[in-house]
Amino acid sequence: VLDNGDVISDSAAIAKWAKETLPPESDLPPRSGQARLIGPEEVKSAAEAISRGFQDNEIWVWLLPDDQIRARVERRQYQALIKHIFVPRGSGWFSTGADGEVAGAALWYPPGTRKHNFRETLAESLPFLPAGLPHLGKAAKLQRLVTSSWPKEPHWYL
Repeated sequence: VLDNGDVISDSAAIAKWAKETLPPESDLPPRSGQARLIGPEEVKSAAEAISRGFQDNEIWVWLLPDDQIRARVERRQYQALIKHIFVPRGSGWFSTGADGEVAGAALWYPPGTRKHNFRETLAESLPFLPAGLPHLGKAAKLQRLVTSSWPKEPHWYL
């Protein structure tokens, strides 16, 4: 439906209207919201965006009840996970807002990559040490519970 109330339902007519009405692609401002692979230069900002999104997550609150400790551990853990697991696997994506800053990110485990090697396990575990070993034990139990429930067939895990 156009501003004047006309309805265009034919795809060729829509394409013609868009070509005549919209500016050429080169004249448009950079698009925000498009997903791109996280590279080394986006690790910190992607980790900050993800930690903000999970700050009040009920599992994180259960795991680390203190707000300040949780915020610090989340930032450190997501930064380590992205740097040591998701960037090397090419399975982390981010998008930017209109200001060009990282607005969000998604971290995916590709099929067949659910087990961490020793280096990846360390990267996942070390951020918990400032919070104390009791929390590391809760995190390890949670991780075992989650991975034991994954499907047996190949799948992507967010």
